[in-house]
Amino acid sequence: MRRIPIFGEMPSLKEQIKIWVAKLKPDPYRGMDAKQRFERIHDANDWKDSESVSGPGSNEEQTKEVISILEKVIASYSPKTIVDIPCGDFAWMQKVDMEGIQYVGGDIVPSLIEANQERYGSESRTFREIDLIQDALPSGEILLVRDCLVHLNTEQIKSVIRGVKMRSIQYLLTTTFTGKYVNHDIHTGDWRPLNLQLAPFNFPEPVEIFNENNTENDGKYSDKSLGLWKVTDLPNYE
Repeated sequence: MRRIPIFGEMPSLKEQIKIWVAKLKPDPYRGMDAKQRFERIHDANDWKDSESVSGPGSNEEQTKEVISILEKVIASYSPKTIVDIPCGDFAWMQKVDMEGIQYVGGDIVPSLIEANQERYGSESRTFREIDLIQDALPSGEILLVRDCLVHLNTEQIKSVIRGVKMRSIQYLLTTTFTGKYVNHDIHTGDWRPLNLQLAPFNFPEPVEIFNENNTENDGKYSDKSLGLWKVTDLPNYE
């Protein structure tokens, strides 16, 4: 049986060791800003997935349930516009039924945007170079931020939320892990699971939460989910 940690309790010794290991880990992209880091990751295929340069979380096996989740959200909330940042290579998102919806895909990597616009762009589907951390975001009823915050450091995540709350966006649909306890910091471009309802992010209960049925690492992250929050309910960070 999985142990459910009590909010506010001290991390276990194992969890504390993980935090210290993360702090001591060398930064492979030292000296690079966020854009340079993610361009490097893309160009070198550092996430090493044979199907998608966006990483294993974007391959066919890991997105079957995600496609179903998005179509359920669309049916329930009837958005006129969906903003998707980062859109990556659009490998799986193209399979989502978005008939009658304006789609805006954004990414920090210019070459991805150019390729997506050329291959998938249309009157109802546009792609823009957008830095989620610091750029003004397009307006829309739903902002999808999947598999992104897990690669950002703590202050960058808070900056993203500040930016989201400044725009005309009704709902944030984003990756969260329901069974994780310690939200430790990382070098930008690295990865760790995040439970956005725990410190230092302290999101409220989501309007809805959807398990992705993730099978990566032999099901180690089977709690990976998409949480749907009203933007007006999100915390105000200083």
